[in-house]
Amino acid sequence: MRTLILSLFLAIPAAADTTSVVTQHIRPGFAAFAAQAKALAEVENCDPAQLRPAFHATYDAWLAVAHMPLGPAEDEGRSLAILFWPDPKALGQKAQRTLLTGDPEALTPDNMAQQSVAARGLAGLERLLYPVEALPADPCPLIHATADDLARMAADLTRNGGLSVTFS
Repeated sequence: MRTLILSLFLAIPAAADTTSVVTQHIRPGFAAFAAQAKALAEVENCDPAQLRPAFHATYDAWLAVAHMPLGPAEDEGRSLAILFWPDPKALGQKAQRTLLTGDPEALTPDNMAQQSVAARGLAGLERLLYPVEALPADPCPLIHATADDLARMAADLTRNGGLSVTFS
């Protein structure tokens, strides 16, 4: 009987804190990620040295909320598209090589949304900004399309207030 009473007392604060977690952590975290992703997409230059600070800020902002894959982060596999990791079969690298050697005009945010999650998001940008081997073509169009796609997904996380939580 003591265990039942103790568990009830422990459950009450958990339910009461859910609203504050959403309003004080998740929503502001999604908003910070969206702001950083937008700033990254607005960088005109494709020089990795110029892009890396905005990339790191965006990555850090995502990591602040990545542990909460709820609601809009799970819709349409967004959390995977934002950060597909690990990629032990190098699917992202293979998909990016195909995109790099294809038509650069096809590298739009809308087309990126149709690509494999392994080729998109933060992991995709990381491969372009920190290549381990020479890239087969100019990465600039793919960098911009990936950053724009990331900014679009981040904005979707904050649309309509992100998560809605109601308790009675």
